[in-house]
Amino acid sequence: MIRIVDARHAPGGFLVLDHFSLSLELGSITALVGPSGCGKSSLLRVIAGLRTLDSGRVEGVPLAKAFVFQDAALLPWRTARENVALLEKFMPIGSPEDALARVGLADHADKLPAQLSGGQKMRVSLARVLVARPELVLLDEAFGALDGLTRRSVQRVFTKLAEQNHWTVVMVTHEPEDAMLLADRVLVVDGPTLRVRADRPVLAQRPRNIPDAEVLDLEDIPSKSPVEGPDPLDGAVATLAPRGVARATALPRPATPKKAQKSWWITLISVGVGLLLWAAVAQRVGPLLLAAPIDVGRVLWEQWQRLGEATLQTLQSALLGLFFATTAGVGTAVIGWRSRLARQALAPYLSLIQVIPIVAIAPLLVVWLGYGSSVALVTASIASFYPIYAATATGLVAPSVEQVDLLRLYGASRRQELWYLRFPAALPALFSGLRTAAGLSVIGTIVGEFVASNGLPPTLGFLVISGARAARTDLSFAAVVCAGGLAMIFSYLLRVMERRAIGKWYGA
Repeated sequence: MIRIVDARHAPGGFLVLDHFSLSLELGSITALVGPSGCGKSSLLRVIAGLRTLDSGRVEGVPLAKAFVFQDAALLPWRTARENVALLEKFMPIGSPEDALARVGLADHADKLPAQLSGGQKMRVSLARVLVARPELVLLDEAFGALDGLTRRSVQRVFTKLAEQNHWTVVMVTHEPEDAMLLADRVLVVDGPTLRVRADRPVLAQRPRNIPDAEVLDLEDIPSKSPVEGPDPLDGAVATLAPRGVARATALPRPATPKKAQKSWWITLISVGVGLLLWAAVAQRVGPLLLAAPIDVGRVLWEQWQRLGEATLQTLQSALLGLFFATTAGVGTAVIGWRSRLARQALAPYLSLIQVIPIVAIAPLLVVWLGYGSSVALVTASIASFYPIYAATATGLVAPSVEQVDLLRLYGASRRQELWYLRFPAALPALFSGLRTAAGLSVIGTIVGEFVASNGLPPTLGFLVISGARAARTDLSFAAVVCAGGLAMIFSYLLRVMERRAIGKWYGA
């Protein structure tokens, strides 16, 4: 028997459990029926050992446990088979293939979550329960986001599995019909501090049908807790979506760009108008102040070898700077995620890096490092560091509470949590940060070359500044065009890499 004795739980100062006691029979299915926000999900997590009581105790909980959330908590970068097999990284498990076959998904084992329906995702979640070989299964509104037909289908699968494997089941729902169809015992609860209003057995034999709900007489369940106030878990983590509407996942689906249909001419016209305006202004102010587009084109054609060598040199510094910035940014974000103390200690320095202009630092770097490419390398690294750090830090906290709880329930270490969950989940944000950082690395390189390049070998920054000193604005603009093209190529290549790396997670 599982016993909760005089439990008190007040996360964030919000009292969820207060001198709460309950006994649960092993081998039975117990349903907690009540409104959102009354502490049902918190109680499940206390039983699972995912939350710590302030006082009281929980006794008799089997060591082999499994949790099924309203969100299937699948990892979008892993196929159905890989999602089920993930548990073998933390514990001995059964055969993923056999488990998927038992829930009717043998033919869908190699599909990503984006290619599965809501009901199929929930069946993958049940297959994950099967391979864990639990004695206790906890359901947190596991069927709440499914449409009616899919809901009944998945419930039949679950009931059959529970009977075959002799599971002890504790389920949370606000639907009396779900309790009637599945449970041996129904606890009617309310809140905001959880209390049991009624404790009723369900005597009808399985399989059951909807009219049997009359024996429960649960029509008086309120639609929400009597006292308004968010339950830290029921409100923020396990909020019910309307039936048939799936909840949003922790990893936001990137916006899919609309196909450009006959829009190329708009871009062409815009570029043409810009060139005409440039030519008009250049003719008015003269070549000493502004070279005409045709003059810039002539320099690009006549000095392509010199400009090409300079572009390659600048490219080398920008790429190395971006690499060092990525290594440092990702590493700093991971350190900050692992240690609140480290994050607070680093905060003032990170803010300093963000706000100090590179132009102000570059002359000092010349004093410290001398003339040469090392200054451009450092300025490129500094300029592109913060976007990568900020994006990675944001991405590391992107996984949902359900996904994190799932790994911790099955014994994942912090390092395993980082490797198998948080770092892959951070990739969409990291790619976004890299696209911003790529342009900044080119800018940082150019600034470093302004102040530290001696022209051997030639760089784009050196050509820009030497052209300005010699009143050769055509040369300066030609170098600027090469730098802009370099940044655009960076951005394009990163978009291609992103689409190939993570586009399939969302069916793109």
